[in-house]
Amino acid sequence: MTIARTLFLWWCVFVFWVGWQTGTALSAEQEPTVGHGLLCDTIPQVERFVELSQEMGANPVTTVATINQEEENPTACAFAAVTFLPIGVVKHINYDHKAYLVIAVTVTGFAGPQGVQPTPPMEQFTVVQIEEMGA
Repeated sequence: MTIARTLFLWWCVFVFWVGWQTGTALSAEQEPTVGHGLLCDTIPQVERFVELSQEMGANPVTTVATINQEEENPTACAFAAVTFLPIGVVKHINYDHKAYLVIAVTVTGFAGPQGVQPTPPMEQFTVVQIEEMGA
């Protein structure tokens, strides 16, 4: 994976991570965070994203397209600008001497040229690399 592609991938994930880290305990009054990054329908799809990204060095867009083709679902995973509420960490992944957190979020809207378009709340999953593990 080229440095630019790697930086793009982790920048997208970082946006979600910052929103999640700066969030307080969830409450009815909590305002959604705006972020842009990877969203998948299931935890195994996020795991597959990490696997393909590390094994094949594929760029993030190609990796998402591969997952969507495997799932026979064009929207199984996507990069999107959304409003979301963090739910929490649902899984730890250790892969290729790297550690990741799979984080569940509730998406409440999609951001576009006309602003945020509300959507019925839906649970999605994203991933964040948290540390380098011993080689």
